[in-house]
Amino acid sequence: MNLFHSCERAAELMSQALDEPLDLTDQMRLRIHLTMCGDCQEVEKQMAKLHELVPQLGALDLDLDEEPDPRSPGDR
Repeated sequence: MNLFHSCERAAELMSQALDEPLDLTDQMRLRIHLTMCGDCQEVEKQMAKLHELVPQLGALDLDLDEEPDPRSPGDR
């Protein structure tokens, strides 16, 4: 059993951790990897931010399939 994860495996675990708890072994291995890998630390921050922002996209009223109303004040 390898103590340290590759960056690819660390990214998989980071993604999984956003959806469900990791077992203790994977938590520890991921923390060790993140302690030593600045690139993965940045990926973890970005993933957490995306996970935070994605639900807000549903709240936006973007109707991209509809044509804009030619009578709307913004088009004058």
